[in-house]
Amino acid sequence: MRFAPSFPLSLLAVSLLSHSAIAQQTNEIERIETTSSRIQGNMNASGYAVSSISEETLSLLSFQHIQESLNYIAGAGVQRGNGQEYLPALRSPVLTGAGACGGILAAEDGIALRAAGFCNINELFEAHGEIAQRIDVIKGPASALYGSNAIHGVINVVTPDTTQGDGELSVDYGSYGFHRVKLKEGKDFGHSGVGIAASVTRDTGYRNEEGVDQEKVSLRHRLEWDSTVITSGLTYTHLDQETAGYIEGFESYKNTQIAKSNPNPEAFRKAESFRLWSKFDTSFSGGHALSITPYVRNQDMRFRMHFLPGKPLETNAQKGVGVLSQFNYVINDSLSADIGLDVEYTEGELTQSQDSATEGSAFLVETIPVGKHYDYDVDATLFAPFFTFNWQAERWAISVGGRFESMQYDYTNNMNVGRVREDGTQCGFGGCRYSRPADSENDFITLVRSFHFVINLTLKPSYLAASQEAIARLRQQSCIVCSVHRLLLILTR
Repeated sequence: MRFAPSFPLSLLAVSLLSHSAIAQQTNEIERIETTSSRIQGNMNASGYAVSSISEETLSLLSFQHIQESLNYIAGAGVQRGNGQEYLPALRSPVLTGAGACGGILAAEDGIALRAAGFCNINELFEAHGEIAQRIDVIKGPASALYGSNAIHGVINVVTPDTTQGDGELSVDYGSYGFHRVKLKEGKDFGHSGVGIAASVTRDTGYRNEEGVDQEKVSLRHRLEWDSTVITSGLTYTHLDQETAGYIEGFESYKNTQIAKSNPNPEAFRKAESFRLWSKFDTSFSGGHALSITPYVRNQDMRFRMHFLPGKPLETNAQKGVGVLSQFNYVINDSLSADIGLDVEYTEGELTQSQDSATEGSAFLVETIPVGKHYDYDVDATLFAPFFTFNWQAERWAISVGGRFESMQYDYTNNMNVGRVREDGTQCGFGGCRYSRPADSENDFITLVRSFHFVINLTLKPSYLAASQEAIARLRQQSCIVCSVHRLLLILTR
């Protein structure tokens, strides 16, 4: 059951802190980078352009949709769709259509949300961004470390380490039936700890017969001794979305009745995802470090493709296991080397079917028949060793690296082959719209070479501190002005 408030209010947030009432000023922050390197604290010359949305900004923003936070990143232009859907752009045009999601790798805690070739353009709704410690964005190709799907960059949602003992309970309440409850709680036992972060979202939306019910939970466990830390995590997400279709007509959005209408009340999206991982970090004498992260991933989704003729139903699922690894060898104070190996195996499946006759022209009716359009399985295997050599002086840094990536796909078609109906009969106008290839095995081998040259332009400490303080004041003022402006607009509707 969904509850719609009787008055519009979108900027009310109540936070109840169970262990620390108010966050202390963070004048000095120890930054641990986990997106441009898997080794914590490893300051190599990777050359990646990493931008971050901090925990402070995320807390102040308290976004309803992750698009609101990503547009804080220069070079990112994420277009929000209905419910939890969106279309991304990262130093690129807005990516749409089949295969568009292959241009940007979406990850949580450095682990890709989907295997290469199994992505979904809206897949960030499977990351627990609502309680994120920060969101890191790599702009530009990141193939040496991340490989496939990182052509335009990487969006990495970093979840909080709740094993340190801090706790928080917060409630977000907004207009058009939006409300969200977020919980963080943990227990620090010294050399070990456990924690949980959870969020529950309800949003009825402003259009007819639309809405989002979403639940997410992240568990964390930490065990450490001497120079070794083992951190394990589990994330489960569930989405039940009633989708609203596109309205049509020139300036139709200006008509309140049309703007609130839903041309596709039958559209929906239901999805579940599960990820389990355990990261092993250890350091050796001489400054060398090793990181190994095995993981398990499971996902399934059903949604009505209301944007296609015939409005077919797609059901897809994938399950897989993998390992990410990196070893950092320190040669001297200026020179180091990184080597690593990524291995993954995934089993995926997809069916697409249509339960009612296509409406439209004679061509569409004839070429898009009732019945199954696709039914296939795909097994994918990834094998990818990589290396980098990093040289870093006081102001200069050079990184040379490469990644060898082997992707193997074993495709099995569970239907008849070709552009025919499910029962094997021919469609008119030269054949049916959907073509089903025969069983096949496809291998793709890629060798990526990278070279980065970095110059560090360092300001004097006094100038740097003054500029950082000024930027912080501007950000705070702009956020306050923006929030007040949004509140006034809503209250005067």
